[in-house]
Amino acid sequence: MDTYVVFKINEQKYCVNILTIKEICSNKEATFLPNTPSFIEGIINLRGEVLTIINLSKKLGILSTTPFQEQKILVVLIDELLIGFLVDEVIGIIHTPSEDVNDKPKMLENEVNFINSIIKSEDEMIISIDLKHILNKEELSSVEQLNKEQAI
Repeated sequence: MDTYVVFKINEQKYCVNILTIKEICSNKEATFLPNTPSFIEGIINLRGEVLTIINLSKKLGILSTTPFQEQKILVVLIDELLIGFLVDEVIGIIHTPSEDVNDKPKMLENEVNFINSIIKSEDEMIISIDLKHILNKEELSSVEQLNKEQAI
């Protein structure tokens, strides 16, 4: 049995393994950083830690209609780097038996490495994503650089 945090971007449900989430917090006004990719909203101070905020809807190319102040931040630790992922809404937690977790479609095998699986939950399908692979090495490196520069 696996446990997932379910969230929405636009009307689509996604989930991530609960073990990857450090915390979930309300959205805060981020400090904008010039010359950064469009999916980086900026940085916030989370209890003394500099946290780069990635807008997941922009990163995935999905239009979000949720007001910025109502969005939530999923805080994740990736390679000892704290990163916040902005989502429209956190719906809750689901416990899923292994037989309800399907491999990602074969056509996505080589294309999209951040989709883990497709989860059957009641009468719907939820895409399980791996936030550790949503950013490529260069993007992760630039986020790490941003955090270091702002921590000085």
